Amino acid sequence: MSTARHRRPPARMRRWFGWNRDVPTAAVELERDELRLLCLRRGTTVTASGRATLPPGTVRDGRVRVAEPVVDGLSAMRRHLRLPDRCALVQLIQPRRTEVADGEVIAGIDADEVAIRSRIATAAGFGDHRLEPIPGAVDEIVTASRPPAEPGRSTEPRYAEGAGWRLYRDGDHLEVEASDRFVDGVIVGPSPVERHALAWPSGVAVDRGVRVLDPWPLLLGAGLAAARRPARIDELAPERPAGWTVERIDGLAPSHPWTGAGS
Repeated sequence: MSTARHRRPPARMRRWFGWNRDVPTAAVELERDELRLLCLRRGTTVTASGRATLPPGTVRDGRVRVAEPVVDGLSAMRRHLRLPDRCALVQLIQPRRTEVADGEVIAGIDADEVAIRSRIATAAGFGDHRLEPIPGAVDEIVTASRPPAEPGRSTEPRYAEGAGWRLYRDGDHLEVEASDRFVDGVIVGPSPVERHALAWPSGVAVDRGVRVLDPWPLLLGAGLAAARRPARIDELAPERPAGWTVERIDGLAPSHPWTGAGS
């Protein structure tokens, strides 16, 4: 029997039959009225990167205030970067509180924020979707950036800080605390005084023609986390506001032109 008959069918045919398991993952961050995206395939290769500005007031303190502009912006970016239909989506999110159990972050997030993020993912045309708390993404970056252990020795401890969180990991031991600094991206190092801007992890590649936009570390951490395990999230009752504020939001379409590249 010819060995040619045992070759895998073309990717287009596999997708048509639903056999293709290589579903790319788009990691998305919504912060300061900006939408940032990084897409990974097979968990190791960046295939698209982009950003768009949302109308003022769409996102405040990491929480979505108005869903429609986010849906429109995310849908437009998905088409612009030519992401596959039903691409998986991971949304970075700021937790209200955190705790650590079994060496993993457990994030407390308002139940209404969980619901609105789910609706956004579905309405924007994505398939599987999940939330990744920012401390969890920082932890993934720490894990990816740790140098390999020498024979007979364990991997060295690592400190990290980014997006309002500090983190210390030594093997299975993990400590997380809120930080009074909002460092864009992530700084990481073997000690608190030797932390430095993160270099690109050696195990992650970038497709030809793709320009990865800064800040990228948290998005990469969310994409890497998607291939490992689901985030552990406790849904909290929304906080009661102490008073009223009124804010007018003009315009519900994201700004153009796009910045980014995809393949």
